[in-house]
Amino acid sequence: MNEIVLLTTVGLGSVATLGMIILGHLWRKKQEEDLKKLRPLYVRRRSEMNR
Repeated sequence: MNEIVLLTTVGLGSVATLGMIILGHLWRKKQEEDLKKLRPLYVRRRSEMNR
């Protein structure tokens, strides 16, 4: 009985960890895409301020 509980706990823990890693990876990719969209605007605004 204890072994089953232990295995279930470990299994759920590893699934949760994997889920977090995947979510984090997807979130980071989305952040990078947003940065790529924003960077040209930021660079343009900065060059206008330098003038």
